[in-house]
Amino acid sequence: LVYVGFALTWWWSGGQNDEKNDDLGFDKLILLELAGFLLYGACYLLAVLLESNLWLALGWVLHPLWDLLLHWGNAPAAHIAPEWYVWLCVSFDVVVAGYVVVRHQQSSRGEKVAKSS
Repeated sequence: LVYVGFALTWWWSGGQNDEKNDDLGFDKLILLELAGFLLYGACYLLAVLLESNLWLALGWVLHPLWDLLLHWGNAPAAHIAPEWYVWLCVSFDVVVAGYVVVRHQQSSRGEKVAKSS
């Protein structure tokens, strides 16, 4: 949702008239960001419904790809988010994904030990 905020700030500041603007357009950009929100929300729902944090980790692993493909360098929406934020988000997402996987493994081992006792 932070990227939706960046897009709204960009639009309200007259960014749609900026020479950096491309064919993506504000409406498509907002829809694209909301589609990402739904995708990552679906990963969370699957994690809850299937009782597996690996779905949650998948969402955290996929999100850096989203950030880089959409908001970095010459990407279609690179002019929306500051580059420092893209790299901060990528780093944070990778760390969180790793943490979720490690905790999943630890809890899986704990459950196996508890069941065998």
